[in-house]
Amino acid sequence: MAESLVCDTSILLYLGRIRHLHLLPQLFPTILVPGQAAFELNA
Repeated sequence: MAESLVCDTSILLYLGRIRHLHLLPQLFPTILVPGQAAFELNA
């Protein structure tokens, strides 16, 4: 299993839309969201 994941906006948006965000922590113990991606999600 991979140790960490760096997420961009699209993976978070699409998993959120289909209500499957819960899968990320099951697959990756560390999830990093760059500042720009976080900014886009909050816009």
